Amino acid sequence: MSTSPRIRFVGSSSHNLDGKFRLTIPSKWRGKTSEDMEFIGMPDPEGCLAIHPPRMIEKMEDRAAQISMGDTKGQDVLAQVFGNAETFSFDKQGRIILPDGLREHANIKKGIVLVGHLSHFRIWSLEEFEKKQKKEERELSSEMQELKRALQELGL
Repeated sequence: MSTSPRIRFVGSSSHNLDGKFRLTIPSKWRGKTSEDMEFIGMPDPEGCLAIHPPRMIEKMEDRAAQISMGDTKGQDVLAQVFGNAETFSFDKQGRIILPDGLREHANIKKGIVLVGHLSHFRIWSLEEFEKKQKKEERELSSEMQELKRALQELGL
């Protein structure tokens, strides 16, 4: 059973990196974490960063331990995912430092959007997040137009 504090990552907020590539995480997302409590950040296939708290890391460790050493495909996936990940903890001001490799993956220059996903959160570059939002709005608009046409065809 996990002994890590339960933090719920909900909502979103915009921030800027400082000159030392530090990012302040909202206090409600830090909870009562101590400075020595490790989080893990990893590249997400969507072009952002996925940040996982200790209790999620424990679950990942349990699942990873179940992958047989003879399962080369499974071991390759673990190496790909965790070979590009970084661990970090918060400083006294609630900041983390985003390493070069993670910043490059997510195309982060200065502006950042943090997005809660309940059990973890994602860090997006402001530019990439805005592109994603516009694309989703276009797709939703297109789907709504199709729904409207279908309802008209049905006489509703």
